[in-house]
Amino acid sequence: MALLFADGFEHYGTGSTGRTNMLAGPYLELASTGQPSNAQARTGSLSLKGNTNNSWCFRRSTGVAKNELGVAVGVYYESLSGVRKVIDFQANTTAVCSITVSAAGAIQARVGGFNAAATIIGETDAGLITASAWHHIETRILVDDVVGEVEIRVNGSTELFLTNVNLGANLVNVVGHYMITTSPYIDDLIVWDTTGDVNNTFFGPARVNTVFMSADTDVDDWSVTGAATGAEAIDETTPDGDTTYVSAAMVGQRSEFVPGELPPETEVIGGVYIPAMAKLASAGLGNFQLSIVSNGEVATGPDYPLTTAYTYWPSIFEKDPDGNKVWSKAAFEAARIRIEKTA
Repeated sequence: MALLFADGFEHYGTGSTGRTNMLAGPYLELASTGQPSNAQARTGSLSLKGNTNNSWCFRRSTGVAKNELGVAVGVYYESLSGVRKVIDFQANTTAVCSITVSAAGAIQARVGGFNAAATIIGETDAGLITASAWHHIETRILVDDVVGEVEIRVNGSTELFLTNVNLGANLVNVVGHYMITTSPYIDDLIVWDTTGDVNNTFFGPARVNTVFMSADTDVDDWSVTGAATGAEAIDETTPDGDTTYVSAAMVGQRSEFVPGELPPETEVIGGVYIPAMAKLASAGLGNFQLSIVSNGEVATGPDYPLTTAYTYWPSIFEKDPDGNKVWSKAAFEAARIRIEKTA
């Protein structure tokens, strides 16, 4: 596995509702003002925005701690006064490395803390980043106290590559954005590591396109509540809880859905990341599993034990199981997303 997660902020809703839904997933922390916004977007119609100085716009777990990690993100700064953040790499709550933008538009790599007093260990020329424009910034760090590395690419081009730097010995298990001043708009967030045989290096100026289920299929064991079809019950851009949903009572019940179409300009699909919001109807035991079916071949996601609270459970499918190859637009749109009650 190399793709760890992706987020386009399109499926939570906006404002405080969106913030609450984001906290039902792998986000560890959001500022009181950290919430999806429709004021700016690089992809789709929403992005993430926070407005509280000296607090975390967001913090998100990477799962297993890593010594080498990459983060790609689109940022839109309304102003470059002062120092602006891009992304922070953490070991629990300890700062490992922070990427910032100066008032002159230079990108900086820093160690020693999250605020503007952290030590600059490398910096690009001024004018690289401008206000009132989207920039795609992707950073890879290699944690080591002697031969550490920081590589930063902007819109696909390498702008800073530091080697033999001291990044300490604490492995990274959290990425985030600590607001020194008002945060930028944040979109197309992708986190990856260097394992596996795909997605183990820079994505380039990628986008996170969000599609919802568009139709049911003849595999339809799950019951539908509050909507005419299962797809209509699970296609909300703002989750509506117990208003519309699909449910299963017996182990082995399955339903499959047709995914929506990707934008026509889509050429390369790095991976498919599916965050499903699910819960148990009442206390007890119950598991579910997401799979993707492509031309009869099946790739299965993790088998998740549910709780009585709505929670996002992610499944990642980096390759088309039909031939174990990179996804094409046609193959993805012809695939089926399967949900199954497994316990």
